[in-house]
Amino acid sequence: MGAVTELFFYANYLRDMYCRHGSWQPSDESGDRGFAVLRQGRFTQVNGILLADEIHPLIDEDLIGVLNAGMEKGILHYGLCMYDLKDIPEETK
Repeated sequence: MGAVTELFFYANYLRDMYCRHGSWQPSDESGDRGFAVLRQGRFTQVNGILLADEIHPLIDEDLIGVLNAGMEKGILHYGLCMYDLKDIPEETK
């Protein structure tokens, strides 16, 4: 279930920093982290996608629907994308 909280945290972090310019700004006095460069872009939407080969049985499309129900339409969207490890060549694992 930790994957859901991580997804929620980072998707909202990106939304606050890049889609809502001015609502929150990280400290980047040295410029080393690149926040200023990223903030120059005109991001309008964040898609938080949970990508996994296996997940807890309670994490499903219904849960993703609950996450999306409370979000601002068009700004933040959650999704679930499953893959099968059998489809990945052995040399890339």
